[in-house]
Amino acid sequence: MVALVVSLPGRFENLAELQPMRCLHLLYVLMFLLGGGLLGKFILQDRAWRWALLFLPLCAGMVLAQRATFPNSPYIEWPGSAARNPWVQAFEWIRTNTPENAFFAMDPITMQLPDEDQHGFRAIAQRSLLADNVKDSGAVSMFPALAEKWQEQVNAQRGWKEFQLSDFQKLKTRYSVDWVVLEQPGVDGLTCPYENLRVRVCTLDSKPR
Repeated sequence: MVALVVSLPGRFENLAELQPMRCLHLLYVLMFLLGGGLLGKFILQDRAWRWALLFLPLCAGMVLAQRATFPNSPYIEWPGSAARNPWVQAFEWIRTNTPENAFFAMDPITMQLPDEDQHGFRAIAQRSLLADNVKDSGAVSMFPALAEKWQEQVNAQRGWKEFQLSDFQKLKTRYSVDWVVLEQPGVDGLTCPYENLRVRVCTLDSKPR
């Protein structure tokens, strides 16, 4: 009820920029811990079958949901283990083999591809990326001042799947993009120092740096 009261009136719309689901995250964790403690003390108690009746379906549902949502990524990503997702493999190569000031462009809807599994380029590659049409649209909804610049960059990448070398050169001239991430088989005329079965990482410079 409180959420409805502060969400419906237009004068409260700026409160959305506070992102309460994030800034109150610790509070939610404490509430779940407190609720779980009370549940265990007064209802589950020392009956093993009660605990199993609650947690087995809960855990099974979470596993099935994750496998359905991220089918091309491991259920548990152990520290130090090699990435099996081809997009993550490419992003990790970028992180260790391209200049820190490299500026990338990629299909604006890459995160919606079936095998990309919503892996964030900037978080993994730690490189700058021209605006996308998936994750960045959320940021724009929170900070409308970014809308014009975001829309301009997304429009500049419209028709990405039909881009040729000249189109990428326009991005380089307009935004100083010097690297692109492409789906196989890529585009003729580009130098691509990295590729796997799914992805190519190509430079727009005459020689790879």
